[in-house]
Amino acid sequence: MSSSLSQFSTAVTVALVAAFASALITDFLLPVLVGALSLLGLALIARPRVHGTRILPVADREIKLIGFALNFFAIVSLVSWLWRGASPEYLQTLGSHLLLLLFWPLFVVLSHARVRTIPALLGVALGAAGLLMTGNAASPLQEDPLQIAMSLGGAGLIAWMLLIGIPLVQFGQLLRHHNPRVAGLATAGALIPVAYLLLGFGTPLLDDPLYAGFYVAALTTLTHLTWRAVDTSLYRQRGQRISTTIITYNEADNIAACLESVQPVSDEIIVIDSGSTDDTVRIARQYTDRVTVTDWPGFGPQKQRALEQATGDWVLSIDADERITPYLAREINHRLSDNPGAEAFKLRWAVTIYGKRLDFGRSARAPLRLFRREGAAFSDAQVHEAILLPDGARIRTLRGRLTHYTHRDYGHALAKSAQYSWLSAQQKAEKGKRTRTLIYPTLRAITTFIQVYILRLGFLDGPVGYLMAVTYAQTSFNTYTGLWTLGRGTSTDNYSGMQDGTNE
Repeated sequence: MSSSLSQFSTAVTVALVAAFASALITDFLLPVLVGALSLLGLALIARPRVHGTRILPVADREIKLIGFALNFFAIVSLVSWLWRGASPEYLQTLGSHLLLLLFWPLFVVLSHARVRTIPALLGVALGAAGLLMTGNAASPLQEDPLQIAMSLGGAGLIAWMLLIGIPLVQFGQLLRHHNPRVAGLATAGALIPVAYLLLGFGTPLLDDPLYAGFYVAALTTLTHLTWRAVDTSLYRQRGQRISTTIITYNEADNIAACLESVQPVSDEIIVIDSGSTDDTVRIARQYTDRVTVTDWPGFGPQKQRALEQATGDWVLSIDADERITPYLAREINHRLSDNPGAEAFKLRWAVTIYGKRLDFGRSARAPLRLFRREGAAFSDAQVHEAILLPDGARIRTLRGRLTHYTHRDYGHALAKSAQYSWLSAQQKAEKGKRTRTLIYPTLRAITTFIQVYILRLGFLDGPVGYLMAVTYAQTSFNTYTGLWTLGRGTSTDNYSGMQDGTNE
């Protein structure tokens, strides 16, 4: 750490502790100091680079969810205030709620400064002590929870539930983490929403600027400390052999980066090519001598061919347009250092397209990619193949992300969508499935959009998230429309019938 950055870290840490400690003295100073630190964060956000590097890497999905919960509550409060006529009587309450919007600016400054853990935790403890000394928090369940819930209204109740529930769930997932430091920080983080849940039934705590300021400051601090500890908790060396298998066809633009990314987790790399006409095979042979050129029997059979050549204890089966991130590589090696506690692992996608990494929508999916070789096989499906595991196999999901470059450009996206739609339609037809009207494809498109954009929070990925939701909806519509056309006979049949009619 450079001298200037060390001084900045010290200054931010001292300012943060002072902000929390001010709660012991007065009610108004904590939100003011937290606001001042957030202004510094806004200044850092406004600058594209600091000291020649990005000020903040792409935030983890869990952190984005916590930030969304706080921002959503503040926005719902603002909309509710405007809907009720923007009464000056509730302006102070609105101001308290809007303090929750400081999560991201505060998180940026804490992350850039890399605040010290012990002083920051001491500050949170001092702030909590100050809140208890004010006596503003009523005893739990002093008032009727149902009555309070009804007073919030539908949107307000949902916002309150997300504000408490999302941070609690995200921290709760780490309570049994293998690293005691991470588990301890996660416990402290989970206690914040739990305390506000219990005490909030007695009085609307977040209507008070002191309690709102402490909530956003404490939650932001513990979020930063916890996930920073998670990132540094993986250090063990892998003790089991991994065979990485990849099938390719004209992937010259992708294959080098893909093979480079799997090096840290691979004892052998097997590439099965389907007769590429570009430089895919030549590039692949620069990384491995296990390259086979063959025909194309379909996705499932081709991946099975690669699996049959593997000799490792575990198999990592990925596509050429996917990348193992450095964190995921460390996590795989750490989990396979001893008893992994599972026979297969799902790897969370991070679709990267149009210059943005997507963390929600279809990126919320975690395909099965890493599994024990013994007893495993691929289905013979032409598309959307599945990995068949022995009965009783335990499946876990790793936290690290599998970067997925699904499309080179929008034209490639359209072509790939059309190919997958038609193959899927044919596969469904072979299984005897039918679609009798176009109403069903339309409904499938609508439900797909709702699932990707709303239920899987694709809207948090911005404009690209919307575009991807529409693309997946179109793919769904094309698939079932194709199935509908297959049930009506071929174009050749229709053309022959027309010719026969003409000749009569």
